Amino acid sequence: MKKFLFFIFIIPYSCAQHEKSADNKPGQLNDGIQTSTLMEAGIDETLINAMQDSITDGSYHNIHSVLILRNNKLVYERYWPGHDENRSTNFTGQTVHHRDSLHDIRSITKSITGAAVMIALDKGNIENLDQRLFDFFPEFSKYATG
Repeated sequence: MKKFLFFIFIIPYSCAQHEKSADNKPGQLNDGIQTSTLMEAGIDETLINAMQDSITDGSYHNIHSVLILRNNKLVYERYWPGHDENRSTNFTGQTVHHRDSLHDIRSITKSITGAAVMIALDKGNIENLDQRLFDFFPEFSKYATG
């Protein structure tokens, strides 16, 4: 039996939603992300449907979105309503989440950033963990005061 690693993220910024076509393939947008179907990616759709049903029926609380990339192609994208907060407007309550939803994610940002940094390090995009952030954004180097 093949094992798959899935990451479930509450999306912290705008992410274009790829509308599904008749064959359950996320629609292709002009955003550089290629799409495919679960079947073409070799993923058992019954497992994904069971996950989706469990999220929808409340077995897993407060999941706002799931996107699955396999072989660098988006094969699944879905959003659910759920509890959210907005500190700037003092809003707390149920929100219908969609591709342009902003989420109050707080400390999960550290995990996502840490994973992204380690991937960049592994791919050689970062020389070492002591490299300065302003090395990547020289146009902002005048703000490097520390």
